[in-house]
Amino acid sequence: MNGSNSCHLCGSSNTNTFFDLPPVPTMDGVMSTTKAEALSVARGKVQLQFCSDCTFIQNIGYDPSKICFDSYDFANDYSPLFSEFVLEISRRLIDTYGIRSKHIVEVASGDGHFLRTICKLGNNTGTGIDPGFDFSDSEEENRTVSFLQEYYSDKHRQIRADLVICRHMINVIGNSKEFLQLLRTNLEDSRDTLVYLEVPNAEYTFGDRIYWNVGYEHGAWFTTSSLKKMMEACHFEVLEVFTCWNDEFIGLIAKPKPGKEVKTLKTIPNGIHKLVSNFSMGFDDLKKSEENLLSSKEFEDLKIVAWGAGARAVTYFNVLNTNSKIEYIVDINVNRQGKYLPGSGTKIVEPDFLLEYKPDIVIITNPTYTDEITKHIRSMGLKSRIMTL
Repeated sequence: MNGSNSCHLCGSSNTNTFFDLPPVPTMDGVMSTTKAEALSVARGKVQLQFCSDCTFIQNIGYDPSKICFDSYDFANDYSPLFSEFVLEISRRLIDTYGIRSKHIVEVASGDGHFLRTICKLGNNTGTGIDPGFDFSDSEEENRTVSFLQEYYSDKHRQIRADLVICRHMINVIGNSKEFLQLLRTNLEDSRDTLVYLEVPNAEYTFGDRIYWNVGYEHGAWFTTSSLKKMMEACHFEVLEVFTCWNDEFIGLIAKPKPGKEVKTLKTIPNGIHKLVSNFSMGFDDLKKSEENLLSSKEFEDLKIVAWGAGARAVTYFNVLNTNSKIEYIVDINVNRQGKYLPGSGTKIVEPDFLLEYKPDIVIITNPTYTDEITKHIRSMGLKSRIMTL
């Protein structure tokens, strides 16, 4: 990242740091195998800086050398709700842009769930590229979808693609603009190739003051405006920008644009300026309120667990002093079960653990899944009180 006086995206010095967190784990997508390992993970500062000219938000405390994507696991396909969202986006791309009997490349494909879904629905073939892909856990490869266990680079220019997908990756790498420039160079001879990007929506996180959404590895935060401007600066023609997943994400469709003219990255002022200026207000009070509640006499003899060992949980458990009160966190991702939350060392357990433990309170770390998780809890016959962050 550039220094705190300049914007990583447009180079403007019209910036200000508006939010800080104490050192938190640098990788919230890697669970630890032992509690000791969890307590000793690398940490880094979160210092969010806002550019008033292009609305780009960056973590100026971000150091890419502290992050390795070789063993990441943030698969959400264990959730029926999220799986339905994957189907929705896949159908949208297929129906709107005619992605049928095409070849698709997904960069940072994770476990391949999204790629397999869109290939199956549209009778497409696919190539997934991800350094953390685990062949031992994957389905048997066939002629339809294959995977490369490596980082995306200029050597992948030779792979013909009708659609390139990149979901939730450019916001967690050291230089998102540099990656998009590489992608554009690789597509120089493929002007008809479509690109689908998906990133967290800054206006959702900062507008609703979702402090637990802020983690170290989110090196970049985009608004619809700044994402569009970045793509245009990297010589793409933006065809569509939209919000999705309850406005938590931004989706963008683009294609390579001829020529090398770079448009100005200045944007029309919008509500994000006010959202950012107000974001830090109330955080200290919220933190104190949460800690006081957990240590209150009302909660003194109650068994409390959390549900959802994702990024929000990592921030919550590491910023708050909760270890003495919440020993366990549930997650339906079988690859996380039996491991420990980085930084806090909270034990990750399967849902059936609650049948014996019988918690008085279950804290849902991501409210989006409240209905799904509540139904799961009630289906087990548990009467636990449900709370959300």
